[in-house]
Amino acid sequence: MSFGESRVADAGLQAERTALAWKRTVLTLTAGSVATGRALLPLFGTGSYLIGTLGLLAGIALWLGADRRYRALHSALIKPTGPLLPGVGLVAVSCAVVCLCCGLGALVLILFRN
Repeated sequence: MSFGESRVADAGLQAERTALAWKRTVLTLTAGSVATGRALLPLFGTGSYLIGTLGLLAGIALWLGADRRYRALHSALIKPTGPLLPGVGLVAVSCAVVCLCCGLGALVLILFRN
């Protein structure tokens, strides 16, 4: 290999590291959703379970989207026949929903704080 020529040092491992990072993110979201549902119980009563459940559903959607993206990227790296980077629609929408729910939850906490 000559100077200035670039090649991928560990083809496929970047996708695996990214998938593991997404799994850690989903686990954190799940733990945060459970803790939020539990912490908001005195403030919202049984409505806090809805907030926790929405976080869990967003986590599941994010997990499925990240796993689907990893599998598509891995297969594209193994046998490059199509586009190398598959779409990220479900992952992007899940992230947007999580951010929206966090923002709305914070707004509700600020407005209804005693």
